[in-house]
Amino acid sequence: MTAANNEIELFVQEMLRTRFDVPEAKLTEQATLKSLGLDSLGGVELSLTIKKRYGVQFIAGEIGVEFTVTDVADLTRQKLGELEAAAS
Repeated sequence: MTAANNEIELFVQEMLRTRFDVPEAKLTEQATLKSLGLDSLGGVELSLTIKKRYGVQFIAGEIGVEFTVTDVADLTRQKLGELEAAAS
């Protein structure tokens, strides 16, 4: 399953808005999960949501609170690439 470049970012932003009540105006490129009000448990919840959508596995704590939306999306794309390579 290949995700378009911005698809994952948009999904993560939507989850932050809807599940974590992050206002749209706070979702800047530089905003970290911590600055958006997430703690380590929020990172775990976000990783589980991404797993449900894209089928990728994260190690506990792999999505850190200092990650930006782009960091989360990049890690997800990396894991998707690993899944695709393993399936080949």
